[in-house]
Amino acid sequence: MASGMGRRGGLLFWFIIYEMVSWLVAAVSGFITLRFGHARPVESIGFIFSRDPLNAVVCTWLSNTSSFFLGAVLVIINPFLGLLSVAYLSLSLGDLLASWLAGYCPTPHLIYGVVETQAYVLLWLLAVRTYLSQRLCGGLTCRWLSTVSQVKRLLPLATASFLVLAAVEVAEVLTYG
Repeated sequence: MASGMGRRGGLLFWFIIYEMVSWLVAAVSGFITLRFGHARPVESIGFIFSRDPLNAVVCTWLSNTSSFFLGAVLVIINPFLGLLSVAYLSLSLGDLLASWLAGYCPTPHLIYGVVETQAYVLLWLLAVRTYLSQRLCGGLTCRWLSTVSQVKRLLPLATASFLVLAAVEVAEVLTYG
C-alpha cells in the first residue's frame, strides 16, 4: 500500500481483467459469428499474398504499431478505457476462431492470432504502469516526466515486438497459406 497502487489498482489486477476480457470477447464473438453470422476466409492472408513480402511486413508492422499506440493512449488516460481496446482487438481473434472452426483459417494462423493478441495485452499492461506511476505523482511536472520516462521505455519495445510479429505473420502465411 505504501507504493500507492493498492491491491485493486496494481498490475496483477489489470492483467487478470485484460486477460478475462480478451478471452471472453474472443470466445463469445467467435461462436456468435460461427452460429449466427458467416465465417469467412481471413482477409489478412489475401492481403499478404497480394504484396511482395517486404511490403507486407512493413504494412502489417505499421498497422499493428499504430493500433497499439492508439490503444495505449486510452490505457494511459485510464486502464478502464483500455478495456475498449482489448475488447475491440479480441473481436479480430473471435473472427479468426470462427474462420478456423469453419475450415477457412489454417491452424498456424490462428496460433499467430493468439500470440499477437497476447502481445497487445502484455504491452498495454506495460502502458498501465504509466497510469500507475502518474497516480503517485503530486504535480503536473512530475506526471509529465513520469509519462515521458515510461513511454521512452515502451516505444522501442513495442516497435520491435510488432516488427518481429509482422515478419513472423508474413513468413507464416507464405509458408502455410
